[in-house]
Formats: sequence, structure tokens, C-alpha cells
Amino acid sequence: MSWIINTILVLLGGLTYRIRGGLDIPFTDKEFPLNKWWFAAYVCFLSWYLYGLDYHYMLTAFIAGKLCTSCVGWGRYRGAIYYGWINWDDKDSLAINDLIDNLHITFKDHTVWLKDYPRAYGVVGMTLRGGLLTCIIGLCFHSLILMALGLSFGLIDYGCYWLNKIIDDKAGGWNWSEFFEGCISTGGILATSCILTI
Repeated sequence: MSWIINTILVLLGGLTYRIRGGLDIPFTDKEFPLNKWWFAAYVCFLSWYLYGLDYHYMLTAFIAGKLCTSCVGWGRYRGAIYYGWINWDDKDSLAINDLIDNLHITFKDHTVWLKDYPRAYGVVGMTLRGGLLTCIIGLCFHSLILMALGLSFGLIDYGCYWLNKIIDDKAGGWNWSEFFEGCISTGGILATSCILTI
């Protein structure tokens, strides 16, 4: 029975994370209100579900959930993966941009820049951005494993890019990647209660 409950909790985590990205209310053209708060509230709920009614812990979990999703800068990287070009006007994530915009390899006077390969640029950006997200939550839940889970986000987005080509949906891959990333983050939180955290 517990695996059914955990599966539902993981799926709800994927849904709240997708709402954070701007999900429309079914059968309307309006987005869910307060979309940036749903995932944070859900992380807070999970801390209560796993560790009981500890207000300090719940508040810390809420702050971690809000902080990690409030850090902007997803669009430039996801857009590079899905559309194959980099939106240089999107300056939301300056800290990570400064890092990956300057990544290059020089060999025998020939320099290859990461930004010359938009999809690779997007994968690296999403890997770092996802790592930042789960690192913040992992600190809250005292789990190095959870902290590292976000490093998979770049590959998830790249896989969803190919899924998008198969299902031929305008934004389907982007939407699915947000859902899967929420499921992975939530699954990592739930796993902290049943595996040895290091």
C-alpha cells in the first residue's frame, strides 16, 4: 500500500512542479494562480509527511522549495535544447550564464566554444541549474544523494526534446521535462526517509 501512496506523492510533486512552470487550468486559457508557490508548499507538506509537525523544519523546507524555484534562468537553457538556438536576450540566470558562456576547449590554436553548439549548451545549463535546485532542497533534507539528483535535468530535457519530436507537440517536451523533473525531485525527498543518507 505504501508504494501506491508514494507513487501518488511523486506524481503530485511532478504536477506542482509543472504548475510552477506555468500550467493552464484544464478547459480554460488561464494559468493556475500563484504558480510559483505550489511546489514550495508541496515541499513543506512533504517535510510534515515524513518528519512530523516540526514548524522550524517545515518552514525551512518551504523556504528551500521557494528559493530553488525562484532562481530564474530556465528558459535560456531549455529553449536552446528545444529550439536549437540561444536566446541571448534572456539574461535571467547571469551567474550560470557567466560560467557556461565562457566554456571552451583550445587545442593547437583552435578554440571550440560550447555556445557554438546550442543543444549542448542547453544540456550543460540545465544540468547546472537542476543541480542548484536539488542542492538547495538536499541541504534542507540532509541528503547528498538528493543534492546530486538535479544533475540529471540536462539529460531529462534532452530526452524530452526527442520525445517532443516523436509526439510532434508544440511544447509537449518542455512540459513533460518539467513534470519529470518534479517527479525526480519529489522522489528524492521521499527517498531520504527510507535510505541511508550520507
